[in-house]
Amino acid sequence: MLQERIHPAICKARPRLEEWFRSYTKDLYLPFYSSFDIRDSGFKVVPVDANLYPAGFNNICLQDKDAAVDLVKNYLQKSYGNNLRRVALFTEEHTQNLYYWDNVFTLEHFLKEAGYEVRVVMPKGFEGSPLKIISASGHEVQVHALERKGENISV
Repeated sequence: MLQERIHPAICKARPRLEEWFRSYTKDLYLPFYSSFDIRDSGFKVVPVDANLYPAGFNNICLQDKDAAVDLVKNYLQKSYGNNLRRVALFTEEHTQNLYYWDNVFTLEHFLKEAGYEVRVVMPKGFEGSPLKIISASGHEVQVHALERKGENISV
């Protein structure tokens, strides 16, 4: 299978690939995170779908979780400067997937550990007090409603 040949080659070339990626992206504005579904037919690998609200932060290995807070902080400082203090973490509106909320809980944790005040928000769908959602792992996530006043949004 193609994956069995590509993976060792990528691992071997990782330092060169990372340097190439850094030099290629240094002047680009990249999204904070994104997700793409990939299909492997055995002889070709292609992206088939981009996700606006990807999940998976809860599945990051421990080694990468250790680095995640610094990566989050570095990205936000580079993209928005050192004066950023508050972050609105937008979520899906209509998910029944409790593991998705483990993902949100983990990402909220990374942002808070990086020193930001974080509000988990839903673009629309409810009014009033924060919703308390219990994730598949038993973590509580408070989700706030957004209020739009003209061109301004507040929580």
